Amino acid sequence: MNRRIRLFHNRQLAEKLKVNLARWKRWSLAFLPPDPLSGQQSGHARQYYAQDAFRVHLGGHLVGELGFSIPESRRILDDLSPYLAETRFGFDVRAVPLRLEAPEPQRRYRLRIIRGGPMAFDYTLTALLEDAPWAGAGEDVRCRRCRVRRFTSPPAADGAATSVSTPVVSSGRVLDLSGVYWQFVRALTLTG
Repeated sequence: MNRRIRLFHNRQLAEKLKVNLARWKRWSLAFLPPDPLSGQQSGHARQYYAQDAFRVHLGGHLVGELGFSIPESRRILDDLSPYLAETRFGFDVRAVPLRLEAPEPQRRYRLRIIRGGPMAFDYTLTALLEDAPWAGAGEDVRCRRCRVRRFTSPPAADGAATSVSTPVVSSGRVLDLSGVYWQFVRALTLTG
């Protein structure tokens, strides 16, 4: 059985994700390495695997919704890459139609991003494993079981320290990683 890899184009992604086409192209240039096959003079449009399109979508969310700059968002995406792969926020590019390789929709992943210095960040990734009524306490009292992982940006290339002391818990910006992921997946799978 011959299975082809699903590829997406700029206009298709911009329409499905309801993003201005020029903005999508700008984000693509900012968050992905140059495409060796496409260029402004080549006559070929860039094609995206699902994981590349998700990187652009997530980077755009960091810029547009959370207010990070393009260089800060690029750094955050680079810092998150190993953790996204570890928590299975990915795609099987060989599957047609697009098949999910991600945590079940009810498991929520939230990421608190705190500036630790110039171009350095402290992260707290929280995975909600269980959310149920507390036995015998009624519906108003909930029992939540979470897995929390903290990590920081790697040191800068010049060896300067990039991390600061433990930040105040209420500071920073919160990224609903699961929400952004499922919004992306629904847009690409439901509209065919």
